Amino acid sequence: MEPVTFVGGPYVPRRLAQLRSEAAPARSPAHGFAGGSVLPATFAAFAAGVGAGAAGRPRAVARRAEGSKGRSLRIENQISVAREIQYGDVDSMDKFMRENAAQVCLQNLEKIEKKQGAAEVMVCYLQPTDMGPYRTQMKMEVKVEVLPGSCVLHILDMHAGQVDKKTGEVTFDPEHKVQQKAENVVTWTDNGRGGLEVVNRSWSKSKMGLPWWFPLPDKVVEQTAKFVIGQVIKDGVKKVNEQIEEKYLDFSALVEA
Repeated sequence: MEPVTFVGGPYVPRRLAQLRSEAAPARSPAHGFAGGSVLPATFAAFAAGVGAGAAGRPRAVARRAEGSKGRSLRIENQISVAREIQYGDVDSMDKFMRENAAQVCLQNLEKIEKKQGAAEVMVCYLQPTDMGPYRTQMKMEVKVEVLPGSCVLHILDMHAGQVDKKTGEVTFDPEHKVQQKAENVVTWTDNGRGGLEVVNRSWSKSKMGLPWWFPLPDKVVEQTAKFVIGQVIKDGVKKVNEQIEEKYLDFSALVEA
C-alpha cells in the first residue's frame, strides 16, 4: 500500500503565514521542509525522523545536533464530536463494540498484531508517512476497554520508525520513542427516539524535540502543529463516528436476519 502523505489543506499556509508574522523572522528552510505538509496525527514522528536522520550525516553535524538543548515543544488537543444513529439500542451497541471496537475506532492502520505476553494489548502499525526526504511509520501499543455504554482506547506506547524507501524495511529505534499521552473515549446512549447518540472524545498531549537546524521558530511550529492537529483530529473523529454507524447498522441487520 502506498505511504500516506498528509497535506494540511488551504488553512495551513494561511495559518503558518499569520504565525510567522507574529514570531521572529526565520531563515529559509535549508532542508526542504514544507510548512503546508505538516504531519497531523503523527506530527511528533517528524522530530524523531529528522533526529534519526542526523545520525547519517557527518560526525561534526551529528555531534552538534546531539549537543543542542532547549528545543522541546508541548502540544495538547481535546476534541468532542457527537453523532445521531437513527435506529439502535444500547445493548446491541455494547455487543457490537465488544467485537469490533479496535477495527472501527482506529483508522489508517497497515496492520494489527497481538503483543507477545499481553494478549489484551494490540500493536498497531499506522500507514507509512512521507515527510520531505524522510519516510516514517508509527507503531502504537493500544489497549481497548469496552464497558456498558462506553469504549476507551488507551494509547500505552508510541514509537516512530524510519522506513528505507528502497527496501521498505522499518527500523524502530528505542531512542525515538514519542512522548505522548492520549486517550479516546466513545460513549453511546439512548436518544429517546428509538436510536442512539454517539459521542466521541479524543484527548492527546505530546512532547517533541526539534533538531538545532530546524528553520522555524518554536512558537510557529507549536501553534501551527496545535492548529493543524486539532483540525485533522476533528475530521478523523467524524470519520470514526461514520464508521461506527455504518458497521453497526450492518451488524444489526445481520443479527436481525
